[in-house]
Amino acid sequence: MRPADQRILFVISGPSGSGKESVIGCLLEAVGRLSRVTTYTTRKKRPGEAEGKPYHFVTTEQFDRLLADGVLFESEAVYGSHRYGSPRAAVADPGDDDLIIELDPNGYRRMCEARSGPTVGIFLIVPDPDTLRARILARHPETDLSRRLDIAREQVRDATPYNYVLLNDDLSRCCADAAAICAVERLRRDGNQGLRRFRAAF
Repeated sequence: MRPADQRILFVISGPSGSGKESVIGCLLEAVGRLSRVTTYTTRKKRPGEAEGKPYHFVTTEQFDRLLADGVLFESEAVYGSHRYGSPRAAVADPGDDDLIIELDPNGYRRMCEARSGPTVGIFLIVPDPDTLRARILARHPETDLSRRLDIAREQVRDATPYNYVLLNDDLSRCCADAAAICAVERLRRDGNQGLRRFRAAF
């Protein structure tokens, strides 16, 4: 079992419609020893969603209790009154697997500040604003498009601190690139750990 400071946390971010869930699903299938950190939300389930996939769906009262009990490390209101929160386990718990989580840029920044272990940010973009508009409307035909686009602009402006930015114009290629990032970051982590052990024994 790896200590918490040796587990890599891969953070997937991007505007609504950038394909975050699809990329996370691909990585969970393609990359071994990778577990998803399931976050909490007060929004209602959408068609095709279930408890724990992709969120723990809770009431506002339950969310407040999780915050008060210290179960949640950070929380934020998104798209109006919907609240999202990350479990403290992503920061402190040891385990056998590396981790992957979906966060917005604010959550990513707070996670980087809180974790002693490596945190790798991957930000997804689409080819152009027209593509983004079309994807948002395809997924959320009743949505407030203007509001979602405003949030997307804010997120893109906040993407500079991310380690990687991937263009998701072809899902298979994007997933392959994301899997390559996981492999490279594990090589970096394992190589640095091996170097420290070698120095200590020399």
